[in-house]
Amino acid sequence: MGYVCDIQSVDVGSTEKFRQSEGPKIVMDILKGCSESSDLLDAGFSVVAAGSAGNEVVKESFMDLKVDELILHVMREKSKTNVQSLYDAIRVLLTPDDNRVVASQVCSICLQQFFLSGQYMLA
Repeated sequence: MGYVCDIQSVDVGSTEKFRQSEGPKIVMDILKGCSESSDLLDAGFSVVAAGSAGNEVVKESFMDLKVDELILHVMREKSKTNVQSLYDAIRVLLTPDDNRVVASQVCSICLQQFFLSGQYMLA
């Protein structure tokens, strides 16, 4: 069962500690090494969603570590399995962290990268 992250109740202090302790890199290393286990992928993408919610710097860290490419790889390879938290991670990565009219820089980059990568999937 996937974890649905409520952006309104995010503890930014915790996500910042997660970033400072190299949480994004550790999670990405685990996700890259466990691509055969749907349960581990689901748990790992839950951490991506929870760790990224409300913290643009953590989102940027995950994007620098190419989480978008990993997401697309899992979507291609695990299309018949249910990795619900993968979609939660996509939603959190693409959601701006505030209510300003202009979307966040990371959100814009994510949208562009997912759009471009999606074109390759359709080709």
